[in-house]
Amino acid sequence: MSKKAGRPRLNISDEERKERHKASARKSNQKHKLRQVTIDKDLLERFTRLKEISSKKVQVDLTNRQFFKLLLINMEESNDNN
Repeated sequence: MSKKAGRPRLNISDEERKERHKASARKSNQKHKLRQVTIDKDLLERFTRLKEISSKKVQVDLTNRQFFKLLLINMEESNDNN
């Protein structure tokens, strides 16, 4: 007979499991100071298209976070020049 390795599953309901997962995600987001940003479909399409253009320009697949940082840096630089 083979036994499963590892820690056994907690004896809690699926609803409790979901709540524990949500609480864990909230705690992690607070710890890492993460915030969700919501944009509508049109803006997301524009963002994605411009990210692809920038990725080709720098010859690296940019993540959303990297591209967002580039946008902010460019805006700060253009404001500093004014």
